[in-house]
Amino acid sequence: MKWRRAGKRDLPQLLAFLLPNEWRAVPYTSRLRRQGNKAFPTSLEASVLICREGPEIRGTMMLTSAGLLLPAFCPPADDSQILPSPPFPGWNDLKFRLYSVMGPVREVTWLTNQLSLSPIVTVDYHLMVQSRESFASPSRESVPCPPGLMVRTAYPRDVNALLPLQIRYELEEVVINRQRHSEQICRQNLKRSLRQQLVLMAEQNGQVVAKAGTNARGFTTDQIGGVFTVEKVRNSGIAFRVMEELLRRIFAEKLTACLFVKKNNLPALCLYRKLGFRVADGYQISYFKT
Repeated sequence: MKWRRAGKRDLPQLLAFLLPNEWRAVPYTSRLRRQGNKAFPTSLEASVLICREGPEIRGTMMLTSAGLLLPAFCPPADDSQILPSPPFPGWNDLKFRLYSVMGPVREVTWLTNQLSLSPIVTVDYHLMVQSRESFASPSRESVPCPPGLMVRTAYPRDVNALLPLQIRYELEEVVINRQRHSEQICRQNLKRSLRQQLVLMAEQNGQVVAKAGTNARGFTTDQIGGVFTVEKVRNSGIAFRVMEELLRRIFAEKLTACLFVKKNNLPALCLYRKLGFRVADGYQISYFKT
């Protein structure tokens, strides 16, 4: 088995490799979509490697310009089946640029074991999945709508209203080094999400109280992130209603929704299970810079 850089001719086979289990790799597959069409990212955005065994693709990695490494491997018959060790094409460049590795635990663990660098921080999650069919089940739980709650699409003009929630969400769930958190970068990323992703916001008595949206939109699967409810109204059913509406809109287009959640976030796990999500795999992010 050998690694090499992927070219345009590899795209159909690469998608055939990724899409049957797209819920494991939506941050990767979302970068193979350009205005709804199938396309590789530009060389300024990311580089793609593939590993073949004969004519079959057995694994792939994408390294973005921001230093995010996204691996996706063929599910093994057993744990002894692994991919060849480095060097990969551009391996020294990869190590120089690497910020984090993100994906299912098996892929991330294998890759970090191959690196001569040690991660500064590793965070473990549950990778949870929900299907359109499961969401439509009449046995799925429901929650009464809290009084005065309005859930609507969030637009770029809502950036100022949502920014305080986004900052608190990042400080609670995302940021590794709080001292390096930038409100300006947070605002820029939020504006980009409001333009490119499906984001919902909840208002109650004139106040913005919750948000949720996609953070990666694949071909058949959307990944959800940025779910946040202000502290004073938590456990009142607001997050359930926002997520339920978000899933309705996702399943109008896609077959599957997924998300990853910290294993010790019991309130979130309870919420997602009520909505019909199930734990399908482990997920991990290893950080090499902060």
